[in-house]
Amino acid sequence: MALEYFQTGKYHECMLLLEKLDKQYRLNPRFRAYLGVCYYYEWDYEKAYKLLDALISELRNFAPHERSVYYWACAESHFNMKQFAAAIPLYGDMLKVCHENEKPDALYRLGFCHMFQKAWQPAYDCFNGALALYRKYRQEDQKPRIAQIENMMVGIKEHLPKPKSMADNTRAALSPQILTVQKAPIPAMAIPRFSIKMDSIKTKSVVKFSAVRDTLKGKETKDINLDNLFKSRVEVK
Repeated sequence: MALEYFQTGKYHECMLLLEKLDKQYRLNPRFRAYLGVCYYYEWDYEKAYKLLDALISELRNFAPHERSVYYWACAESHFNMKQFAAAIPLYGDMLKVCHENEKPDALYRLGFCHMFQKAWQPAYDCFNGALALYRKYRQEDQKPRIAQIENMMVGIKEHLPKPKSMADNTRAALSPQILTVQKAPIPAMAIPRFSIKMDSIKTKSVVKFSAVRDTLKGKETKDINLDNLFKSRVEVK
C-alpha cells in the first residue's frame, strides 16, 4: 500500500506508512530512501537531508536514474535549508547520472549555490550551461526561467574581472629591464660619436653628432627624445 501511494504521488500517506514500518522492522535502504523523498515532498527538508545523507553511500549500486532522484531530493533539501556548500556535491552527483533534459535544473540550482557564496565565475558558468540546455531541451515550457537566467548572467558579469585591453597586455609583455634602460639618464659625455642620415634631406649631407654632443654637455638625458630619433629613421654608422 505504501508503494502504491508513492507511485501515485500521495507522499503524505506513504510517509505515514513507511515511518510505522521502519520503526517496527527497520526498512532496507531503498524503502528508507523512499521515505526521505516523502519528507522532501512534504517540505520537511531537515528530516529529508538527514535521512538521505546517511543513505547515499548505500545507494551506489542502484540504477543511475533512480540515484539521481535521491541526489536531487537531498540536494534540494540542503538548498532550501540554505546549506549551499552541502548541496553543491549532491547536484554534481546528480549531473553524472540523470537524463540530459534534467541537467539544466541541476545546473540552475548550482548557479544559485555559487552565487550565494559570491563565487561569481562558477555561478556564471553554471547559469550559462543551464541556459544552453534549457534552450535545447525545454525551450517552450521554460521561457520565463530562460529570461530570468539571461538577466542574472548580465548582473553576474559585472562582478567578473574585466578583460585586459591590448595596450595593457603589450605593456605587461615588455621587459622591465627595457623600460628601465629607456627611462634611465645617460650622461652626455657617454654619448658615442656617430652620424645621422635624415631621409627628409634630399642631399646626402651628413650631420656630425659631435656638435650635438658638445652642446648637451652637462645636461640630463631626458632632454634627448629617443622616440623622435628613431621615428626619423636614424642610421647609425
